[in-house]
Parts: sequence; structure tokens; C-alpha cells
Amino acid sequence: MSTAIEQLSVPASARPDRISQATSVEQSRAVAEVQAAAVIARQNPRSKQRAVAEMSEECALPFVAERAFYRYRRGGENVTGGSIHLAKGLARCWQNIAYGTSELRRDDVAGESEMSAWAWDLEANNRVSITFTVKHLRDTSDGPVKLTSGRDIYEHLTNQANRRMREQIFAVLPAWFTDQASKLCTQTLEHGGGVALGTRVARMIAHYAEKLNVTQAQLERRVGRAADDWTPADLAELSVIGRAIDTGEMSVDAEFERTLTVADIVPTAQAAPAADSPQDPDDTAPPADQQNGDTEPSEPPPAQTPKRKLLDQLAETFSAEGWDDSDDEGKLAWLSSFIKSAQPITRYDALTSPQIRAAIDEIRDPSGNGDNEGGKS
Repeated sequence: MSTAIEQLSVPASARPDRISQATSVEQSRAVAEVQAAAVIARQNPRSKQRAVAEMSEECALPFVAERAFYRYRRGGENVTGGSIHLAKGLARCWQNIAYGTSELRRDDVAGESEMSAWAWDLEANNRVSITFTVKHLRDTSDGPVKLTSGRDIYEHLTNQANRRMREQIFAVLPAWFTDQASKLCTQTLEHGGGVALGTRVARMIAHYAEKLNVTQAQLERRVGRAADDWTPADLAELSVIGRAIDTGEMSVDAEFERTLTVADIVPTAQAAPAADSPQDPDDTAPPADQQNGDTEPSEPPPAQTPKRKLLDQLAETFSAEGWDDSDDEGKLAWLSSFIKSAQPITRYDALTSPQIRAAIDEIRDPSGNGDNEGGKS
């Protein structure tokens, strides 16, 4: 039996003239182990009722549910699904499932490894596998970084292999089984261990503030409603997002956009006088360097784009019409309502130039008849 494996796994040109005794014993042991596992699986068929009961019991545990999902960003979109922890747990509940990964070849010159991941339903004799190449590179915000440390390469290969193995395990498990497990884990997250909803909301806000430096306002914009109106489903989603950030799968910036104020977009807006306000006599005085006889002009300010000028004018208009300078959230909410945006506007520079001009006109003359009475209700 070991000779057959040698013939299949190693080309004749590459086979050594003599195989060590340890290698021969290991090959024989591997064959015997697989044969024994298949025989035992046939002799001890799984019970679907028992598998479902065990899966339901496991998915009801908060610790399992919190680790049941992954989340990362690809192509500008968030990708989520069952994690490797969920896959292994379901394979254990379903029984008679074998899975694993292996490094088939490593090329240090090319900086890559050929890997294999597989899963095998020994009872149904359903086996799936995938072979793939992993570059010894880690993607960062500054571009790919070459890995040279043995530990870094090992961890990178393990991470990539586990992702493929996760998909192979899900491929041999029944779809209804995995779908039911995902729903039960979501329900467990929503239930929150029986803790009152208000307490869970407060804990979630505190966790994001202390661990991730995310404010309550950012969380409310992400969910789309005030914290007092959050539902168990909202908390479940925030729990998945928080764990993805904790594990490095997602970044805070990718999930929570920082709210930009008028001063962020138009730094000179607060300093600039309103369009219709009279100039102070001192505003026309020459610069200090010219008053002292130095005729060399000061460095000219950077040129403003047409959109930047409109944003500057929008900030001036808000101020002239009596809008509270600190109420940027209210201003953005009004702008979202005015342009009938399906999603709330979180950035001033997300507006187009025609929208900015129309907003300025609406604030100055909400009735459209030329009477400038202000647009804030």
C-alpha cells in the first residue's frame, strides 16, 4: 500500500533511490489512519437530530456567537459570513468530518508557497479540496510588505490556509445546517444573554468609546437612528463590527466616517465676513509688513476651487442666517432633507456644486419670491 502512495505522490524522476524507514512508517500510518477513520464513520453513522440539537446548544452560547462571523472590506464593500470558528464547531457537531491544510512547496527565491486545504465527509465519501499559491507578502495601507521572518511567514500562511479550509468545510456541510446555525448565532447576539436592552446599549457605547475611540454620534450615524431607538438587531451588527475591528479584519475608518465640520472643509469660513456685512475700517488697512515700509507683498493664499468657494459661501450663509455654528449635525440633517437624499449626508464636500448653490438660495429665500427671511425653521 505504501508503494502505491509513493508512485502517486512523487514523480519517478524525483524519487530517491532509497526511502528511509521513518518515511515508510509514516506513509503506512497515514494510509491506515484514513482507512480506519472511513470504516469507523460507516460503522457509526451520524444522527441528524442529535447533530441539530448539539448545534443549537452550541450556537446559544454567547462566546460561540460572538466568534461566529467574520467581516472585512473588499472592493469598497463589506464582506461578511461564517468564520473558521463556526465552521470547525459545525463540523464537530455534524461528525465524521475530517479537514486540514498543508504546505506543498515553498519557494524562498520567488517568495511564495503552494498550499492545499481540504475537507472530507468520511461517511458520505464527499471530499473537496483546493490548491492555491500564497505570496510571502502582507498588504498594508502603504502597499505590500515582503515577509522574511519565519514566524511572520508561518502566521501569514496559516491565516490564508484557514480561510480556504473554512470554505471547504462549509462545502461539505449541508446548506440548511449552516444557515440554521447562522440564524441561531444572530439570535443569540440579539438576545444578549438576557441583559436588559438599555444596559447593553450603554455597554456597547462604552466599549466603542474606550477601546476603539468611536463616539456615540458616530455609532448613531452608522446605525441610522438615536441610541434610545436601537434594536437588538442593531446591537448584533455592532457586535460583529466591533469584533472585526478588534481582530484587525476591519478598520475604524472603514466602518465609521469622521464627521467633518464646516471648519474642516472650509478652514477660513469662520474668519471670513458675511457677504452682506459692512467692512470694519481696519479691514482695509495694509498688512503690518507694508506699514513698516517693507514693500515685499505677503505670500498669496492658495487658489480656491469653485466648489471650495461655494462651500465657503455656504458657511457664511449659515452664519448670516443665524444658524448655530456648533450645530453641524442639524445643518447636515437639513441639507439631507432639502436635497431628498436617501442616505443622511455626513460630509459637506459630498454635495455637488449645484446642490450647494440651491441650498444657499433656499436658506436665503425659502419662499422663492426674493424675500430674504432665512431658511431655518
